[in-house]
Amino acid sequence: MRTNFPNAREDGNMISCIETVLVYNEFFSFLEERFGRRAVEEYWRYVADTIFREPRRIIEKEGLDGVYRYLRDTWKEEGDTFEIYRDGSSVTVDVKSCSSIGTLNGARHVRRYHDYCGHCLIMYRRLFSSLGYDFEMEQIDPARGMCRVKVTRKS
Repeated sequence: MRTNFPNAREDGNMISCIETVLVYNEFFSFLEERFGRRAVEEYWRYVADTIFREPRRIIEKEGLDGVYRYLRDTWKEEGDTFEIYRDGSSVTVDVKSCSSIGTLNGARHVRRYHDYCGHCLIMYRRLFSSLGYDFEMEQIDPARGMCRVKVTRKS
């Protein structure tokens, strides 16, 4: 089955994030070298608009509970080490070890895109702001894949 979904295989099954890290890294570098930083950010916005249909539906239906479930399941599925917290108005994820950064750090033959972590900021901010949430991302140690993400319901 052929599909236009960015992470779909020929058989229709999804390609995991980890399988695409090295390709995305090289693609981000190529785009920036050839067309500039703006092209990279435009690509990230395009991907966010394309792949976040299901999370958008869940969050619209479940509100902050949906935010919590989506973030928990996403980081778990990608194999990250993290802690997640929820209070009455926000969800916070402390990522201790990002599997994507671990993959890039382990690939000695690849030069890591200088702002690989930037795709999370742009893509998730686009998703959550369109649903009435603020999205903050603090890069604690990007070289080791450590960050803090906070999604807060707008007042």
